[in-house]
Amino acid sequence: ITSDVGDVIIQSPAGEQVGSVTLKVGVGIIQVSGASAGLSVNTGVGSVSATCGGEVNVVTSVGDVCVTLLSENPGNVKVKTDVGDLTLNIPSDRRGKLDAETNVGDLNLHLPGIKLNNVRQRSHHINAMLGDSADPTINVSSGVGDTIIRQKK
Repeated sequence: ITSDVGDVIIQSPAGEQVGSVTLKVGVGIIQVSGASAGLSVNTGVGSVSATCGGEVNVVTSVGDVCVTLLSENPGNVKVKTDVGDLTLNIPSDRRGKLDAETNVGDLNLHLPGIKLNNVRQRSHHINAMLGDSADPTINVSSGVGDTIIRQKK
Protein backbone atom coordinates (compact mmCIF):
# COMPACT_ATOMS: atom_id res chain seq x y z
CA ILE A 1 0.00 0.00 0.00
CA THR A 2 1.33 3.43 -0.95
CA SER A 3 -0.11 6.74 0.25
CA ASP A 4 1.25 10.29 0.05
CA VAL A 5 -0.95 11.60 2.87
CA GLY A 6 -3.30 9.70 5.14
CA ASP A 7 -3.50 7.24 7.97
CA VAL A 8 -3.25 3.49 7.31
CA ILE A 9 -4.81 0.97 9.68
CA ILE A 10 -4.58 -2.78 9.05
CA GLN A 11 -6.15 -4.94 11.71
CA SER A 12 -6.57 -8.69 11.63
CA PRO A 13 -9.75 -10.30 12.92
CA ALA A 14 -9.40 -11.70 16.46
CA GLY A 15 -7.13 -14.74 16.48
CA GLU A 16 -6.17 -14.43 12.80
CA GLN A 17 -3.06 -13.11 11.06
CA VAL A 18 -2.90 -10.88 7.97
CA GLY A 19 0.34 -12.24 6.47
CA SER A 20 3.02 -9.98 5.00
CA VAL A 21 2.42 -6.21 4.83
CA THR A 22 4.32 -3.55 2.86
CA LEU A 23 3.51 0.15 3.38
CA LYS A 24 5.00 3.37 2.06
CA VAL A 25 3.38 6.51 3.49
CA GLY A 26 4.56 10.10 3.12
CA VAL A 27 2.63 11.61 6.03
CA GLY A 28 0.26 9.70 8.29
CA ILE A 29 -0.22 7.38 11.22
CA ILE A 30 0.34 3.68 10.61
CA GLN A 31 -1.23 0.91 12.71
CA VAL A 32 -0.75 -2.76 11.83
CA SER A 33 -1.98 -5.75 13.79
CA GLY A 34 -1.10 -9.37 13.06
CA ALA A 35 1.42 -9.10 10.20
CA SER A 36 2.80 -12.56 11.01
CA ALA A 37 4.70 -13.15 7.76
CA GLY A 38 6.66 -9.89 7.75
CA LEU A 39 6.32 -6.13 7.77
CA SER A 40 7.98 -3.40 5.72
CA VAL A 41 7.10 0.21 6.56
CA ASN A 42 8.68 3.38 5.24
CA THR A 43 7.19 6.72 6.27
CA GLY A 44 8.38 10.31 6.20
CA VAL A 45 6.32 11.78 9.02
CA GLY A 46 4.02 9.84 11.30
CA SER A 47 3.90 7.40 14.14
CA VAL A 48 4.02 3.64 13.61
CA SER A 49 2.42 1.02 15.85
CA ALA A 50 2.70 -2.63 14.81
CA THR A 51 2.34 -6.20 16.01
CA CYS A 52 4.29 -8.44 13.68
CA GLY A 53 6.50 -11.45 13.04
CA GLY A 54 8.82 -12.57 10.26
CA GLU A 55 11.23 -10.12 8.64
CA VAL A 56 10.51 -6.64 10.03
CA ASN A 57 11.80 -3.40 8.53
CA VAL A 58 10.28 -0.18 9.93
CA VAL A 59 11.84 3.18 9.01
CA THR A 60 10.44 6.64 9.74
CA SER A 61 12.08 10.04 9.48
CA VAL A 62 9.93 11.76 12.12
CA GLY A 63 7.60 9.91 14.46
CA ASP A 64 7.35 7.58 17.42
CA VAL A 65 7.58 3.84 16.74
CA CYS A 66 6.18 0.98 18.83
CA VAL A 67 6.72 -2.56 17.52
CA THR A 68 5.58 -5.71 19.32
CA LEU A 69 7.17 -8.90 17.98
CA LEU A 70 5.14 -12.09 17.73
CA SER A 71 6.61 -15.34 19.06
CA GLU A 72 5.72 -17.13 15.85
CA ASN A 73 7.99 -16.88 12.80
CA PRO A 74 10.93 -14.89 14.25
CA GLY A 75 12.97 -13.08 11.59
CA ASN A 76 15.52 -10.30 11.30
CA VAL A 77 14.27 -6.98 12.67
CA LYS A 78 15.32 -3.43 11.77
CA VAL A 79 13.47 -0.51 13.37
CA LYS A 80 14.75 3.05 12.86
CA THR A 81 13.48 6.55 13.51
CA ASP A 82 15.52 9.69 12.92
CA VAL A 83 13.46 11.78 15.35
CA GLY A 84 11.08 10.08 17.78
CA ASP A 85 10.84 7.62 20.64
CA LEU A 86 11.18 3.93 19.88
CA THR A 87 9.68 1.04 21.86
CA LEU A 88 10.30 -2.61 21.01
CA ASN A 89 8.38 -5.34 22.85
CA ILE A 90 10.09 -8.74 22.64
CA PRO A 91 8.54 -12.11 23.54
CA SER A 92 10.28 -13.99 26.37
CA ASP A 93 11.25 -16.86 24.04
CA ARG A 94 13.02 -14.58 21.53
CA ARG A 95 16.63 -15.42 20.67
CA GLY A 96 19.18 -13.59 18.52
CA LYS A 97 21.61 -10.72 18.43
CA LEU A 98 20.43 -7.33 19.73
CA ASP A 99 22.02 -4.06 18.62
CA ALA A 100 20.32 -0.92 19.98
CA GLU A 101 21.36 2.71 19.96
CA THR A 102 20.19 6.28 20.27
CA ASN A 103 22.34 9.29 19.50
CA VAL A 104 20.43 11.72 21.73
CA GLY A 105 18.11 10.21 24.32
CA ASP A 106 17.88 7.45 26.91
CA LEU A 107 18.37 3.76 26.13
CA ASN A 108 16.61 1.34 28.47
CA LEU A 109 16.41 -2.46 28.56
CA HIS A 110 13.69 -4.21 30.57
CA LEU A 111 14.15 -7.91 29.79
CA PRO A 112 13.84 -9.75 33.13
CA GLY A 113 12.88 -13.13 31.65
CA ILE A 114 15.40 -13.17 28.80
CA LYS A 115 18.95 -14.37 29.37
CA LEU A 116 21.43 -11.80 28.02
CA ASN A 117 24.91 -12.92 26.99
CA ASN A 118 27.99 -11.05 25.71
CA VAL A 119 26.54 -7.70 26.81
CA ARG A 120 28.52 -4.64 25.70
CA GLN A 121 27.09 -1.32 26.77
CA ARG A 122 28.16 2.27 26.22
CA SER A 123 26.12 5.32 27.19
CA HIS A 124 23.83 5.23 24.13
CA HIS A 125 24.56 1.80 22.61
CA ILE A 126 23.93 -1.81 23.69
CA ASN A 127 24.95 -5.07 22.02
CA ALA A 128 23.87 -8.40 23.47
CA MET A 129 22.87 -11.94 22.62
CA LEU A 130 19.36 -12.94 23.59
CA GLY A 131 19.87 -16.50 24.78
CA ASP A 132 22.60 -18.47 23.04
CA SER A 133 21.98 -17.61 19.39
CA ALA A 134 23.23 -14.83 17.11
CA ASP A 135 20.32 -15.31 14.69
CA PRO A 136 18.04 -13.66 13.91
CA THR A 137 19.29 -10.10 14.40
CA ILE A 138 17.41 -7.21 16.01
CA ASN A 139 18.71 -3.75 15.11
CA VAL A 140 16.97 -0.68 16.56
CA SER A 141 18.10 2.93 16.39
CA SER A 142 16.85 6.41 17.10
CA GLY A 143 18.73 9.55 16.10
CA VAL A 144 16.94 11.79 18.59
CA GLY A 145 14.59 10.12 21.05
CA ASP A 146 14.38 7.55 23.81
CA THR A 147 14.68 3.84 23.03
CA ILE A 148 12.99 1.24 25.24
CA ILE A 149 13.37 -2.50 24.70
CA ARG A 150 11.21 -4.57 26.99
CA GLN A 151 9.85 -8.02 27.45
CA LYS A 152 6.33 -8.43 26.05
CA LYS A 153 3.69 -9.03 28.71
